[in-house]
Amino acid sequence: MIATLLKPESYTLLQNLTRLNNQWEIKQIPVKSLNEILKTLESGDYSTLLIDIMGVNLNVSAALSIIERICKTSTMQVIVIAQELDRESPTCRDIVGFGVPEDHLITSNDTLLKKALQELLPKTKAEPKESPEEKEIIEQPSEHKPDEDLPIVEAKSKNSPVIPKTVKPASKITTVEAKQNLIHKPPVLPSAATIIAIAGAGRRIGVTTQAMQTLLYLKSQDRKVALIEYHDRPTLSLYLEILSEKEYELIDESHYKLFGCDIYRNASSFLKIKSKYDYIILDYGAIDEIKDITGYLEKDIIVVVGGVKPFESNLLEQVFAVDDGSIKYIFSFVPKSNMDEVRRLMEESGSHTYFASYSPDFFNYCGDDEMYAAITNIGKNEEQPQKKKPLGLFRKGAGKWQQREESN
Repeated sequence: MIATLLKPESYTLLQNLTRLNNQWEIKQIPVKSLNEILKTLESGDYSTLLIDIMGVNLNVSAALSIIERICKTSTMQVIVIAQELDRESPTCRDIVGFGVPEDHLITSNDTLLKKALQELLPKTKAEPKESPEEKEIIEQPSEHKPDEDLPIVEAKSKNSPVIPKTVKPASKITTVEAKQNLIHKPPVLPSAATIIAIAGAGRRIGVTTQAMQTLLYLKSQDRKVALIEYHDRPTLSLYLEILSEKEYELIDESHYKLFGCDIYRNASSFLKIKSKYDYIILDYGAIDEIKDITGYLEKDIIVVVGGVKPFESNLLEQVFAVDDGSIKYIFSFVPKSNMDEVRRLMEESGSHTYFASYSPDFFNYCGDDEMYAAITNIGKNEEQPQKKKPLGLFRKGAGKWQQREESN
Protein backbone atom coordinates (compact mmCIF):
# COMPACT_ATOMS: atom_id res chain seq x y z
CA MET A 1 0.00 0.00 0.00
CA ILE A 2 1.15 3.54 -0.76
CA ALA A 3 0.85 6.13 2.01
CA THR A 4 0.53 9.69 0.77
CA LEU A 5 0.95 13.13 2.28
CA LEU A 6 0.02 15.29 -0.69
CA LYS A 7 -1.60 18.57 -1.62
CA PRO A 8 -5.16 18.10 -2.93
CA GLU A 9 -4.13 18.70 -6.56
CA SER A 10 -1.26 16.19 -6.32
CA TYR A 11 -3.52 13.60 -4.71
CA THR A 12 -6.13 14.10 -7.46
CA LEU A 13 -3.41 13.55 -10.08
CA LEU A 14 -2.37 10.34 -8.32
CA GLN A 15 -5.98 9.15 -8.12
CA ASN A 16 -6.37 9.69 -11.87
CA LEU A 17 -3.20 7.71 -12.54
CA THR A 18 -4.47 4.96 -10.26
CA ARG A 19 -7.72 4.70 -12.20
CA LEU A 20 -5.76 4.37 -15.43
CA ASN A 21 -3.25 1.85 -14.12
CA ASN A 22 -5.51 0.02 -11.66
CA GLN A 23 -2.45 -1.25 -9.80
CA TRP A 24 -1.81 0.97 -6.80
CA GLU A 25 -3.63 0.97 -3.49
CA ILE A 26 -3.28 4.46 -2.02
CA LYS A 27 -4.21 6.07 1.29
CA GLN A 28 -3.97 9.75 2.12
CA ILE A 29 -2.74 10.11 5.73
CA PRO A 30 -4.84 12.60 7.73
CA VAL A 31 -2.80 15.54 9.00
CA LYS A 32 -3.39 16.02 12.73
CA SER A 33 -0.06 16.32 14.50
CA LEU A 34 3.49 15.27 13.70
CA ASN A 35 3.46 12.46 16.29
CA GLU A 36 0.14 11.10 15.02
CA ILE A 37 1.38 11.11 11.42
CA LEU A 38 4.53 9.20 12.40
CA LYS A 39 2.59 6.66 14.44
CA THR A 40 0.13 6.09 11.58
CA LEU A 41 2.95 5.56 9.08
CA GLU A 42 5.05 3.30 11.32
CA SER A 43 2.16 1.17 12.54
CA GLY A 44 0.64 0.71 9.08
CA ASP A 45 1.46 -1.85 6.39
CA TYR A 46 2.90 0.55 3.83
CA SER A 47 5.54 -0.22 1.23
CA THR A 48 5.90 3.35 -0.06
CA LEU A 49 5.58 6.88 1.29
CA LEU A 50 4.80 9.56 -1.28
CA ILE A 51 5.15 12.96 0.35
CA ASP A 52 4.89 16.48 -1.04
CA ILE A 53 7.29 18.72 0.85
CA MET A 54 4.69 21.48 0.65
CA GLY A 55 1.76 19.14 1.20
CA VAL A 56 2.09 18.66 4.96
CA ASN A 57 -0.07 21.36 6.50
CA LEU A 58 2.21 21.66 9.54
CA ASN A 59 5.28 23.16 7.79
CA VAL A 60 8.33 22.21 5.72
CA SER A 61 10.28 21.43 8.90
CA ALA A 62 7.63 18.87 9.88
CA ALA A 63 7.81 17.27 6.42
CA LEU A 64 11.59 16.98 6.76
CA SER A 65 11.20 15.42 10.22
CA ILE A 66 8.84 12.80 8.76
CA ILE A 67 11.23 11.96 5.93
CA GLU A 68 14.25 11.74 8.23
CA ARG A 69 12.53 9.48 10.74
CA ILE A 70 11.00 7.10 8.17
CA CYS A 71 14.43 6.72 6.57
CA LYS A 72 15.80 5.74 10.00
CA THR A 73 13.07 3.42 11.24
CA SER A 74 11.64 1.78 8.13
CA THR A 75 12.48 0.00 4.89
CA MET A 76 9.69 1.97 3.25
CA GLN A 77 10.43 3.41 -0.19
CA VAL A 78 10.26 7.21 0.16
CA ILE A 79 9.38 9.41 -2.83
CA VAL A 80 9.43 13.18 -2.31
CA ILE A 81 7.71 15.80 -4.48
CA ALA A 82 9.39 19.20 -4.23
CA GLN A 83 8.18 21.05 -7.32
CA GLU A 84 8.61 24.48 -5.76
CA LEU A 85 12.29 23.90 -4.91
CA ASP A 86 15.56 23.81 -6.79
CA ARG A 87 17.42 20.48 -6.61
CA GLU A 88 20.49 22.25 -5.25
CA SER A 89 18.57 24.00 -2.46
CA PRO A 90 19.49 23.18 1.16
CA THR A 91 16.09 21.51 1.66
CA CYS A 92 16.59 19.15 -1.29
CA ARG A 93 20.12 18.35 -0.16
CA ASP A 94 18.72 17.59 3.29
CA ILE A 95 16.27 15.12 1.77
CA VAL A 96 19.03 13.30 -0.08
CA GLY A 97 21.17 13.43 3.05
CA PHE A 98 18.45 11.61 5.01
CA GLY A 99 18.75 8.67 2.61
CA VAL A 100 16.22 9.39 -0.15
CA PRO A 101 17.75 8.36 -3.50
CA GLU A 102 18.34 11.21 -5.97
CA ASP A 103 15.89 9.72 -8.49
CA HIS A 104 13.18 9.59 -5.78
CA LEU A 105 13.26 13.38 -5.42
CA ILE A 106 10.86 14.90 -7.95
CA THR A 107 11.25 18.62 -8.73
CA SER A 108 9.70 18.55 -12.22
CA ASN A 109 6.47 20.11 -13.50
CA ASP A 110 3.11 18.34 -13.61
CA THR A 111 3.70 16.70 -16.99
CA LEU A 112 7.03 15.21 -15.94
CA LEU A 113 5.60 14.44 -12.49
CA LYS A 114 3.13 11.99 -14.03
CA LYS A 115 5.94 10.25 -15.87
CA ALA A 116 8.13 10.11 -12.75
CA LEU A 117 5.33 8.63 -10.64
CA GLN A 118 4.58 6.00 -13.25
CA GLU A 119 8.24 4.97 -13.26
CA LEU A 120 8.63 4.88 -9.48
CA LEU A 121 5.34 3.72 -7.99
CA PRO A 122 4.93 0.30 -9.67
CA LYS A 123 7.86 -0.89 -7.57
CA THR A 124 6.20 -2.81 -4.77
CA LYS A 125 9.43 -3.65 -2.95
CA ALA A 126 11.13 -0.82 -1.10
CA GLU A 127 14.50 0.05 -2.56
CA PRO A 128 17.42 -0.55 -0.14
CA LYS A 129 18.71 2.63 1.30
CA GLU A 130 21.68 3.75 3.24
CA SER A 131 21.18 5.01 6.75
CA PRO A 132 21.49 8.78 7.26
CA GLU A 133 24.74 8.17 9.15
CA GLU A 134 26.24 6.40 6.13
CA LYS A 135 24.87 8.58 3.36
CA GLU A 136 27.46 11.13 2.27
CA ILE A 137 26.38 14.41 0.75
CA ILE A 138 28.53 15.06 -2.30
CA GLU A 139 28.50 18.66 -3.41
CA GLN A 140 29.56 19.93 -6.81
CA PRO A 141 32.54 22.27 -6.80
CA SER A 142 31.69 25.87 -7.50
CA GLU A 143 33.65 28.99 -8.27
CA HIS A 144 34.84 30.99 -5.29
CA LYS A 145 32.67 34.04 -4.71
CA PRO A 146 34.06 36.46 -2.13
CA ASP A 147 30.65 37.98 -1.46
CA GLU A 148 29.19 34.56 -0.58
CA ASP A 149 32.07 32.66 1.02
CA LEU A 150 33.42 34.48 4.05
CA PRO A 151 37.11 34.06 5.00
CA ILE A 152 37.89 33.05 8.54
CA VAL A 153 41.12 32.75 10.54
CA GLU A 154 42.97 29.41 10.37
CA ALA A 155 43.60 27.49 13.59
CA LYS A 156 47.11 28.11 14.89
CA SER A 157 47.44 25.45 17.57
CA LYS A 158 48.27 21.85 16.68
CA ASN A 159 45.53 20.75 19.03
CA SER A 160 42.93 23.08 17.60
CA PRO A 161 40.21 21.56 15.42
CA VAL A 162 40.65 21.79 11.67
CA ILE A 163 38.68 24.80 10.45
CA PRO A 164 37.82 25.29 6.77
CA LYS A 165 39.25 28.37 5.10
CA THR A 166 35.80 29.47 3.97
CA VAL A 167 32.38 29.15 5.49
CA LYS A 168 29.00 29.01 3.81
CA PRO A 169 26.38 31.65 4.50
CA ALA A 170 23.70 30.41 6.92
CA SER A 171 21.10 30.34 4.12
CA LYS A 172 23.10 27.68 2.25
CA ILE A 173 23.76 25.29 5.15
CA THR A 174 21.62 22.15 5.17
CA THR A 175 20.10 20.61 8.27
CA VAL A 176 22.41 17.61 7.98
CA GLU A 177 25.49 19.84 7.77
CA ALA A 178 24.26 21.95 10.67
CA LYS A 179 23.83 18.88 12.88
CA GLN A 180 27.36 17.77 12.03
CA ASN A 181 28.93 21.14 12.86
CA LEU A 182 26.93 22.38 15.84
CA ILE A 183 28.42 21.99 19.31
CA HIS A 184 25.61 20.03 20.87
CA LYS A 185 24.69 19.92 24.49
CA PRO A 186 25.00 16.15 24.85
CA PRO A 187 22.17 14.14 26.43
CA VAL A 188 22.84 12.97 29.96
CA LEU A 189 24.13 9.47 29.29
CA PRO A 190 26.23 7.06 31.33
CA SER A 191 30.00 7.11 30.71
CA ALA A 192 29.69 3.66 29.12
CA ALA A 193 26.90 2.24 27.00
CA THR A 194 23.57 1.49 28.65
CA ILE A 195 23.03 -2.26 28.32
CA ILE A 196 19.52 -3.55 27.62
CA ALA A 197 19.17 -7.31 28.13
CA ILE A 198 16.12 -8.89 26.48
CA ALA A 199 15.13 -12.52 26.98
CA GLY A 200 12.00 -14.58 26.39
CA ALA A 201 10.07 -16.68 28.85
CA GLY A 202 10.34 -19.37 26.16
CA ARG A 203 11.41 -19.86 22.56
CA ARG A 204 9.75 -18.21 19.55
CA ILE A 205 7.93 -15.68 21.69
CA GLY A 206 9.14 -12.49 20.02
CA VAL A 207 12.47 -11.67 21.67
CA THR A 208 14.28 -10.65 18.47
CA THR A 209 11.25 -8.66 17.34
CA GLN A 210 11.30 -6.64 20.56
CA ALA A 211 15.08 -6.26 20.44
CA MET A 212 14.84 -4.80 16.92
CA GLN A 213 11.89 -2.57 17.79
CA THR A 214 13.86 -1.19 20.74
CA LEU A 215 16.85 -0.58 18.46
CA LEU A 216 14.73 1.25 15.87
CA TYR A 217 13.16 3.42 18.57
CA LEU A 218 16.58 4.41 19.90
CA LYS A 219 17.73 5.20 16.35
CA SER A 220 14.71 7.48 15.95
CA GLN A 221 15.89 9.32 19.07
CA ASP A 222 19.36 9.90 17.57
CA ARG A 223 21.05 7.43 19.90
CA LYS A 224 23.94 5.35 18.64
CA VAL A 225 22.83 1.78 19.20
CA ALA A 226 23.85 -1.78 18.32
CA LEU A 227 22.35 -5.24 18.83
CA ILE A 228 24.27 -8.38 19.74
CA GLU A 229 22.77 -11.83 19.16
CA TYR A 230 23.78 -13.16 22.57
CA HIS A 231 22.59 -16.73 22.13
CA ASP A 232 23.24 -19.85 20.05
CA ARG A 233 20.18 -19.59 17.82
CA PRO A 234 20.81 -16.47 15.71
CA THR A 235 17.98 -15.19 13.55
CA LEU A 236 19.13 -11.91 12.07
CA SER A 237 22.34 -13.26 10.56
CA LEU A 238 20.24 -15.65 8.45
CA TYR A 239 19.09 -12.63 6.47
CA LEU A 240 22.60 -12.33 5.04
CA GLU A 241 21.87 -15.47 3.02
CA ILE A 242 18.63 -14.21 1.46
CA LEU A 243 19.01 -10.44 1.07
CA SER A 244 20.67 -8.80 -1.90
CA GLU A 245 24.13 -7.33 -1.38
CA LYS A 246 22.64 -3.83 -1.55
CA GLU A 247 20.50 -4.48 1.51
CA TYR A 248 23.30 -5.33 3.93
CA GLU A 249 26.90 -4.40 4.60
CA LEU A 250 29.58 -6.68 6.04
CA ILE A 251 31.89 -4.67 8.29
CA ASP A 252 34.01 -7.55 9.55
CA GLU A 253 33.57 -11.21 10.47
CA SER A 254 31.42 -10.38 13.51
CA HIS A 255 29.79 -7.07 12.54
CA TYR A 256 27.30 -6.32 9.79
CA LYS A 257 24.54 -3.85 8.99
CA LEU A 258 21.00 -4.72 7.91
CA PHE A 259 19.10 -1.74 6.50
CA GLY A 260 21.45 0.57 8.41
CA CYS A 261 21.17 -1.27 11.76
CA ASP A 262 24.41 -2.30 13.52
CA ILE A 263 24.29 -5.99 14.44
CA TYR A 264 26.96 -8.26 15.93
CA ARG A 265 26.96 -12.03 15.60
CA ASN A 266 28.02 -13.23 19.04
CA ALA A 267 28.71 -12.40 22.68
CA SER A 268 32.45 -12.10 22.13
CA SER A 269 31.87 -8.66 20.57
CA PHE A 270 30.47 -7.16 23.77
CA LEU A 271 33.64 -5.88 25.45
CA LYS A 272 35.12 -4.59 22.17
CA ILE A 273 32.15 -2.35 21.33
CA LYS A 274 31.02 -1.26 24.80
CA SER A 275 32.56 2.20 24.45
CA LYS A 276 31.41 2.81 20.87
CA TYR A 277 27.67 3.11 21.44
CA ASP A 278 25.16 4.89 23.66
CA TYR A 279 23.07 1.72 23.96
CA ILE A 280 23.79 -1.95 23.36
CA ILE A 281 20.89 -4.39 23.12
CA LEU A 282 21.60 -8.02 24.01
CA ASP A 283 19.23 -10.57 22.47
CA TYR A 284 19.53 -13.46 24.95
CA GLY A 285 16.94 -15.78 23.40
CA ALA A 286 15.06 -18.02 25.86
CA ILE A 287 15.76 -17.33 29.52
CA ASP A 288 16.09 -21.02 30.41
CA GLU A 289 18.98 -21.30 27.95
CA ILE A 290 21.00 -18.43 29.45
CA LYS A 291 24.27 -19.85 30.75
CA ASP A 292 25.07 -16.91 33.04
CA ILE A 293 21.75 -15.84 34.58
CA THR A 294 23.56 -13.60 37.08
CA GLY A 295 25.18 -11.67 34.23
CA TYR A 296 21.79 -11.20 32.60
CA LEU A 297 20.23 -9.87 35.80
CA GLU A 298 23.09 -7.42 36.35
CA LYS A 299 22.49 -5.47 33.12
CA ASP A 300 21.20 -1.86 33.26
CA ILE A 301 17.74 -2.61 31.87
CA ILE A 302 16.27 -6.12 32.03
CA VAL A 303 13.35 -7.10 29.80
CA VAL A 304 11.42 -10.36 29.57
CA VAL A 305 9.08 -11.07 26.65
CA GLY A 306 6.16 -13.33 27.49
CA GLY A 307 2.69 -14.39 26.45
CA VAL A 308 -0.64 -15.01 28.16
CA LYS A 309 -1.67 -18.25 26.49
CA PRO A 310 -1.69 -21.20 28.88
CA PHE A 311 1.51 -22.80 27.58
CA GLU A 312 3.20 -19.37 27.51
CA SER A 313 2.11 -18.12 30.93
CA ASN A 314 3.45 -21.24 32.66
CA LEU A 315 6.92 -20.37 31.35
CA LEU A 316 6.93 -17.17 33.42
CA GLU A 317 7.14 -19.15 36.66
CA GLN A 318 10.92 -19.43 36.27
CA VAL A 319 11.16 -15.67 35.66
CA PHE A 320 9.26 -14.74 38.81
CA ALA A 321 11.65 -16.96 40.75
CA VAL A 322 14.56 -14.59 39.98
CA ASP A 323 12.69 -11.26 39.71
CA ASP A 324 13.71 -8.78 42.40
CA GLY A 325 11.33 -6.14 41.06
CA SER A 326 13.63 -4.68 38.41
CA ILE A 327 12.47 -6.73 35.40
CA LYS A 328 10.26 -5.09 32.78
CA TYR A 329 7.73 -7.32 31.03
CA ILE A 330 6.48 -7.11 27.44
CA PHE A 331 3.48 -9.22 26.45
CA SER A 332 2.61 -9.90 22.82
CA PHE A 333 -0.81 -10.37 21.21
CA VAL A 334 -2.90 -9.27 24.18
CA PRO A 335 -6.36 -7.89 23.30
CA LYS A 336 -6.86 -4.36 24.56
CA SER A 337 -9.85 -5.49 26.61
CA ASN A 338 -7.62 -7.87 28.61
CA MET A 339 -4.72 -5.52 29.35
CA ASP A 340 -6.05 -4.13 32.63
CA GLU A 341 -6.69 -7.65 33.92
CA VAL A 342 -3.19 -8.77 32.98
CA ARG A 343 -1.70 -5.79 34.83
CA ARG A 344 -3.84 -6.57 37.87
CA LEU A 345 -2.62 -10.16 37.89
CA MET A 346 0.96 -8.94 37.61
CA GLU A 347 0.39 -7.20 40.97
CA GLU A 348 3.59 -5.41 42.04
CA SER A 349 5.05 -5.82 38.53
CA GLY A 350 2.00 -4.23 36.91
CA SER A 351 3.60 -0.78 36.81
CA HIS A 352 6.34 -2.07 34.52
CA THR A 353 4.23 -4.39 32.39
CA TYR A 354 3.83 -3.37 28.73
CA PHE A 355 1.98 -4.66 25.68
CA ALA A 356 3.66 -4.94 22.31
CA SER A 357 2.15 -3.33 19.24
CA TYR A 358 1.78 -5.38 16.08
CA SER A 359 5.27 -5.67 14.52
CA PRO A 360 5.31 -8.12 11.60
CA ASP A 361 8.68 -6.96 10.24
CA PHE A 362 12.00 -6.83 12.14
CA PHE A 363 13.21 -3.80 10.20
CA ASN A 364 10.14 -1.55 10.32
CA TYR A 365 9.38 0.30 13.55
CA CYS A 366 5.83 -0.02 14.90
CA GLY A 367 5.72 3.61 16.09
CA ASP A 368 4.95 2.96 19.78
CA ASP A 369 7.21 5.70 21.18
CA GLU A 370 5.42 5.81 24.53
CA MET A 371 6.12 2.18 25.36
CA TYR A 372 9.74 2.08 24.20
CA ALA A 373 10.51 5.39 25.92
CA ALA A 374 9.34 3.74 29.16
CA ILE A 375 11.33 0.57 28.45
CA THR A 376 14.57 2.46 27.72
CA ASN A 377 14.03 5.26 30.27
CA ILE A 378 14.50 7.85 27.53
CA GLY A 379 13.43 11.30 28.72
CA LYS A 380 13.13 10.21 32.34
CA ASN A 381 15.28 10.60 35.40
CA GLU A 382 13.80 7.38 36.60
CA GLU A 383 14.82 5.98 39.94
CA GLN A 384 15.86 2.37 40.05
CA PRO A 385 12.94 0.15 41.08
CA GLN A 386 12.92 -0.86 44.70
CA LYS A 387 14.01 -4.46 45.15
CA LYS A 388 10.98 -6.55 45.94
CA LYS A 389 10.15 -10.05 46.92
CA PRO A 390 9.74 -12.33 43.88
CA LEU A 391 6.16 -12.84 42.80
CA GLY A 392 4.27 -16.05 42.24
CA LEU A 393 1.34 -15.12 40.03
CA PHE A 394 0.97 -18.53 38.42
CA ARG A 395 0.41 -21.88 39.97
CA LYS A 396 2.95 -24.22 38.52
CA GLY A 397 1.32 -26.41 35.90
CA ALA A 398 -2.05 -24.70 36.21
CA GLY A 399 -2.10 -23.87 32.51
CA LYS A 400 -3.95 -20.57 32.88
CA TRP A 401 -3.77 -17.20 34.57
CA GLN A 402 -4.74 -17.51 38.23
CA GLN A 403 -4.70 -14.89 40.90
CA ARG A 404 -2.27 -15.68 43.69
CA GLU A 405 -4.02 -16.87 46.82
CA GLU A 406 -3.18 -14.85 49.85
CA SER A 407 -2.04 -16.92 52.77
CA ASN A 408 -4.19 -16.56 55.84
